Amino acid sequence: MATTNHPIFRALYLYPFGSQMPGRTFEKESYRYSFQGQEKTPELNPSHTTAEYWEYDGRLSRRWNIDPKFVEIPQWSPYVALGDNPIINVDKKGDLWDAIADAAFILYDVGEIGYDYFTKGKVDPVSVAALSADVGMLFVPIGTGGGLAVRGAAKTTEKVVQAAQVADKVSDIRKITKANWGKVNTYGSKKQTAIEHIKEGHFFDSRKGQASSRFSESNSTIAKVKELTNEAVAKGKHRGTEGNYTVTHTFDDVIGTTSDGKKTNTIRVYLDDVGNVLNSYPIPTPKK
Repeated sequence: MATTNHPIFRALYLYPFGSQMPGRTFEKESYRYSFQGQEKTPELNPSHTTAEYWEYDGRLSRRWNIDPKFVEIPQWSPYVALGDNPIINVDKKGDLWDAIADAAFILYDVGEIGYDYFTKGKVDPVSVAALSADVGMLFVPIGTGGGLAVRGAAKTTEKVVQAAQVADKVSDIRKITKANWGKVNTYGSKKQTAIEHIKEGHFFDSRKGQASSRFSESNSTIAKVKELTNEAVAKGKHRGTEGNYTVTHTFDDVIGTTSDGKKTNTIRVYLDDVGNVLNSYPIPTPKK
């Protein structure tokens, strides 16, 4: 870019921490300022600057004196300059650096708010909170990314709310306190009611010669299986969501055997989302 209206006081190339590139500098002798707008000290070397709290040597990327506020940043060496990152940090006074990124975050927040307003007719309160946090970070040395923290917290809150909504949905299903038995379901190629399917697969004398969980002989009646299942639905532990819902309950007495022939007093019931029984049979008792 060329101009004839304003004088050029200085033009130079710098390495990241402010050291001048040899042979790539033009400046008038009367111009006093250098890297980060701090006053240069050419008597020491071309890359030396002075600020309120430091003497800084751009060749070494280190301050000459101990940072007077190093007690506020015990995790850093008292000789560190710019948090070892001159790309995103500035240190105008030579005490505690701050992040240029704060300005970028603010611009992003403003853009987000403007986009929401002109496209949706309303502003997301999370964007407003993020803007406030990023503006606040301008006044917090070494701090940056307040808006990111706000947005992250909002995302976490959203997930918690979604989880609560799922839990509430499950809670609604838990209001089913009695199993329904009349529905005809499809099991493979067969259409049966749940009690017909249970009788065929989980009664004491069913599937002879096959490994299967079974109700005990005294419990292998339609009336008794329904009684056990209804009690489990009313008192048991409900798990899952709509379309994939189970109830597990442990009785005081043995109700049958597991598929490997061990006695058990625990039942598992499968239900659809309105309480129709899909299946019910003994399972191993959970370990406490």
